Amino acid sequence: MIGSLEQGMRKYRRRPTPPRWPLYPPRTAPTARALERYLVNLAADQEQQLQVMDSEAQRCRALLTAPSQPPPRKR
Repeated sequence: MIGSLEQGMRKYRRRPTPPRWPLYPPRTAPTARALERYLVNLAADQEQQLQVMDSEAQRCRALLTAPSQPPPRKR
């Protein structure tokens, strides 16, 4: 996971910077696991939000494309 973050930093950063991950001591494994759990939970949360947005968009689309009923006649 850290290697992937490092690749992303190299790819999308404006100025190239030397990799800093090897400078951290090996005890960062628990921190890396916590970061991985956070990212997985974040991705799951965003996926759920996208599903809600999609269902709302489908509902609105159905309302907009449904045949409209004529207004009631006044007597």
